[in-house]
Amino acid sequence: MAFVNELIPENKRSEIPFDKFKPFRNTNLFEKYLDEWTIDKERECYFIQVKKFGPEQSIYFGGRWKGQSFRFKAMPTRTSTLEGKYHLLWEIGASDISYSLETCEVNTLSENEAFRAELLTLLTEGLIIHGDSYDGESYEAVTIKTGESK
Repeated sequence: MAFVNELIPENKRSEIPFDKFKPFRNTNLFEKYLDEWTIDKERECYFIQVKKFGPEQSIYFGGRWKGQSFRFKAMPTRTSTLEGKYHLLWEIGASDISYSLETCEVNTLSENEAFRAELLTLLTEGLIIHGDSYDGESYEAVTIKTGESK
């Protein structure tokens, strides 16, 4: 199964550790988008857009995968073509992903690096579907650029 955007089922909301998704300790989450998620049910991975401070700013996300909570930020850039179609570029740096190891599934540095690499692959797939704000289907193309943070 692939990632999809959907409303979070009411019976799942209590399982979501929203407190772990805050980008900064004293930051309120972005209520506007907390009812939706981008989820791959087969791989049991989801993420939720939790904060955006303003236009041309990074967007903060929180999610879970393999029993681990994670946070990441990514910078979207939207461009239009002469035909009036839109392209979306997401920039996400390797150091823009953080997670708390809540279980003992990741024990060594090499396992940690493998976990991070696989998570980045999942996030890349998910952001294509996510679009700018749960609207990936409205773009002609969505591209992900990975690398170091700016």
